Amino acid sequence: VETEDAYELARQIVKYEGIFIGMSSGAAMFAAIEVAKKINSGTIVVIFPDRGEKYLSTDLFKA
Repeated sequence: VETEDAYELARQIVKYEGIFIGMSSGAAMFAAIEVAKKINSGTIVVIFPDRGEKYLSTDLFKA
């Protein structure tokens, strides 16, 4: 997963779902979406491994 893809998905989840996640969680969700595009049936579970607090001083949440 590219860094910018992880950042963008993390931003979208924070904005639209109200879940304050970090970059690793954005990457996990991005990967899950890519897997979902390739399978016909099944259940995909994503565990968000980080929160957004530690990224407040990075480019992840800069306006």
